[in-house]
Amino acid sequence: MGRKWTEEQKRKLSETVKGRIKSPEHREKLRQAGLGQKHSMERRRNESLGHLGQQKGTEHHAWVPIGTVAYQRGYRVIKTRLGYEFEHRLVVEKAMGRKLCRLETVHHINEDKLDNRLENLKVFRTPGKHVMAHRTPERVRREDIVFDGLYYFSRN
Repeated sequence: MGRKWTEEQKRKLSETVKGRIKSPEHREKLRQAGLGQKHSMERRRNESLGHLGQQKGTEHHAWVPIGTVAYQRGYRVIKTRLGYEFEHRLVVEKAMGRKLCRLETVHHINEDKLDNRLENLKVFRTPGKHVMAHRTPERVRREDIVFDGLYYFSRN
């Protein structure tokens, strides 16, 4: 927690600091840093209103329209109302008629990250099953696959 100071030690320390004379260089550094100064109400008001001059919406410098295509880690991403989403996940979600769970992983059969045709996409239940499909494809079972590009295998 730190050192416990006695009242006597606190008093002595306070007396030594009070009389300390700061060098001109030290005073200049403090002045430049703005330390030890009280700001006027006008300055406080101006600093707090600084954000009001920023542009909003389509006028903002970082505005990107919905539907814009970008690339992330080699995959095509599309801006939606929810943010940026991977195109291959959107394609599969539309075909399946539901949102993918967080753990469900989309696999590109030909390993081309930009080929988002339905017949090229498979959905695995977990990332581990997806990794297994890359390393030992013969060990993949039908129960590990949720969607294979043509058929949707429900969980029931």
